[in-house]
Amino acid sequence: MGDDSWSRRAVLAGSSGLGALAVVGKTRGASTAGGDGSSERQEGTDTASCTPGHTEGNSACTQIRNDREVLTRFDATDTDLVTTFGYPCGWTATTNQYDDRVQANVTRSDIGPEGAYVDVQVRNYHEPVDERHLDDVAAEGSYDEVAYSYDGKDRTGLVSTADTAQFGTLAHAVVPSPEAEGLTHVEFVSTMKGGDCPQPQPDYRLVKEMLATLEPNRPVASVSMRDQRVSGKVDTQAVTVDSVFLPDGGFVAIYDTPLQEDDLASTLVGVSSRLETGRLENVRIVLDASFSDTRDIVAVPHRDDGDNQFEFGATPGSDRPYVGRDMERVTDRATISVEGASSGGSSGQTTEADAPGFGIGASLGGLGLASLLFRWRKRRSRGE
Repeated sequence: MGDDSWSRRAVLAGSSGLGALAVVGKTRGASTAGGDGSSERQEGTDTASCTPGHTEGNSACTQIRNDREVLTRFDATDTDLVTTFGYPCGWTATTNQYDDRVQANVTRSDIGPEGAYVDVQVRNYHEPVDERHLDDVAAEGSYDEVAYSYDGKDRTGLVSTADTAQFGTLAHAVVPSPEAEGLTHVEFVSTMKGGDCPQPQPDYRLVKEMLATLEPNRPVASVSMRDQRVSGKVDTQAVTVDSVFLPDGGFVAIYDTPLQEDDLASTLVGVSSRLETGRLENVRIVLDASFSDTRDIVAVPHRDDGDNQFEFGATPGSDRPYVGRDMERVTDRATISVEGASSGGSSGQTTEADAPGFGIGASLGGLGLASLLFRWRKRRSRGE
């Protein structure tokens, strides 16, 4: 059963992977032709599904500063953008094709009593580059480094320093190209007009946070789990996740409640075996601890960092939770009731993962091994 009641604002959830649940929708406009011959697609944010950070009547500088605290994922599914990113809830977004790049623009106009205007261009260049590209960029200007996570890997981008933000902000990143050798150069170009803002201008902070939310442009993860019952008379309990979609494969972890936002791994009570890319149904997950009373649990899909082992919480930066278009981690919550009687010592969960390689024997064996490995890693991380 989904629970949308614990949504909160996301600033850098894309880099930490530890935001809470929120729901954000999109509305799309028609494609148009730009004045320079480029093709354009318009997109807006459904503000009924998210609350913009600004308060009408405040100064333009205050509104932009507050808007950066509520970011939503840009829906780049039907574009040629290599990357997606977070942008302020309530802003307008368009995409354009050029000879050398595909570009997204996110804008707000007539902001505050000053009637200010701000625009952030996110440019994905077609010509591939290598890691040395950022060194060349840094040698030609004054930049701060910005750490972020991209596709589960830690990376570093560049943002022009605060003292250069009087008329706008530049930022640069290089990310893996999905279908070609080399890297893609992603450039942020921000301009602001109007508004008597002190240095650094609000778009400087906004661009830093937008860069930190860069992720590959691909379908987002999802997970669904119904309320269910487990037996209180068995040594090993298990729950079933009805459906999970993993864009890049990974794991589904089960967490007890209340969640510890600053130490999510401390509430971990079970994890699946390594799951392949795509949609799976009826994924049975053995719990590491037995429940004796009714409680809520939370299912969270995690990406794999490449070693086919679940190490979230044991190794810093490993196997982060997937995040959705709302910049929050993807989750679903269910209530687990404990039955006082059982039949034949079974938990009653007999479904199997509906995917290649997930027969009952293979599923139970793999999940049991994963559970034992999880318990060993947890004891090791505590120094036992």
